Formats: sequence, structure tokens, C-alpha cells
Amino acid sequence: TKIMFKGLDSPPTAISSYYGSVPAQSHSGKTTEMINLFMIGCEDGTLRIGSLQDFVHDIQNTMTVKLQSSSSMISTIQYVSDFDVIVCGSMDGNVYLYFFEMVGSIVSGLTIRQRKPVRVFNHHSRPVLSLQYLKESHSILSAGLDEVILLWGIADFSILSYIKTGVSSKCAIALEDIGQVVSLDANVTLLNGHFHQGFRVWNLFGGKNLQIIELT
Repeated sequence: TKIMFKGLDSPPTAISSYYGSVPAQSHSGKTTEMINLFMIGCEDGTLRIGSLQDFVHDIQNTMTVKLQSSSSMISTIQYVSDFDVIVCGSMDGNVYLYFFEMVGSIVSGLTIRQRKPVRVFNHHSRPVLSLQYLKESHSILSAGLDEVILLWGIADFSILSYIKTGVSSKCAIALEDIGQVVSLDANVTLLNGHFHQGFRVWNLFGGKNLQIIELT
């Protein structure tokens, strides 16, 4: 089935979804209904939020957010339910944390509004391409083109681990139970008719490079 999303002012560059209860203006602080939350990041730095049903049937019920003064492309999005926040990596090197809540009811209609000011993690110097939430340590693992992988507390932005990779990373994932990080090089080289790209395994907290796996 082909679905036309209307009302987007800039080309989408990242999408993400979440199914569950979300923040609401209610006694419990959460919606009683499960919500299909759909998030679209755009080339001009805007974030579009809404239920999948609204994107399909009533685009006016979705919300467009301008993340601070940034006009840089959003490269990755993740919803962190433990902190009720949408986390966006951007090509300007920042990570934006957007807090929202649902207002209204299923009967009268649900709308989205900002719950508190946007927070900005600004410890990267080049585009951020990868984000992962680590539930056990309540932290974010972020990586990109500035040749570092950072593990930082989502509550206070404290740096828990700083890994100097020496290479740009397209993505990085932490294996928290064994204390390791696996990163994928952003650069791909062509040698002797074959493409070469590296996987690298790091110690999560010591930053030591444990292994390099070359993909050909």
C-alpha cells in the first residue's frame, strides 16, 4: 500500500517509532492507551511527531518542532521511554533531547505539546550518526564523524566513557553485559576491485581497541 505523507516542508532524513504509553497531562503522568508514536527528522533540522494514524489521516494533528536554532539535518532518532524523551542526533554535532506530553483524550482528540525546554549535548565536534540507549547505566552511546565514541549520562550529561577511535564511525553499539563496544567505520575503500570496511571492538570503559574485523 502506498501512503502519501503530506505537509512535510523538508525531506525526511531519519525516522523512528515507539509503541507504548507516553507522557500525558494526567494523574498518572502517562497515557492509559498505547500510542503508536512516529517520529520523522528532516533535512532542515525540524522534528515531526505524531501517531502513525495522524500522519496517514490527519497531518494537522502532528507537531512540528524546531530543535533550538539548528537548521542542520537530523541524522538519527530514538525515543527513550525511561526518561520520556526523544533523542535526536544532528549533522551539526549536537544531540538534542526533546520532552513532550499528550494533551486531551482519545474521545476528544489527543494533541502534542512541549513539556520542558530542549536540552543539548554538545560534546561532539562533527556530525552524530549513531545513538543507543543503555538501560542498565541510564546512558547514551553516541558516535559519528569526529573519531570519538562517547558514553554519557542522560540525566546530567556526565561523560562515563571517552573512546578515541582515530576513525569516523557510521554506527556504534554497546554490549553492556560484557563491557564492549562494536563500531562500524564510516569510510569504505576500494582495493583490488573489492570494497573494504572495518568493524572495531573496544573496551567500553577503558577505550582500548580489542579487535579489528575487516569486511571485504
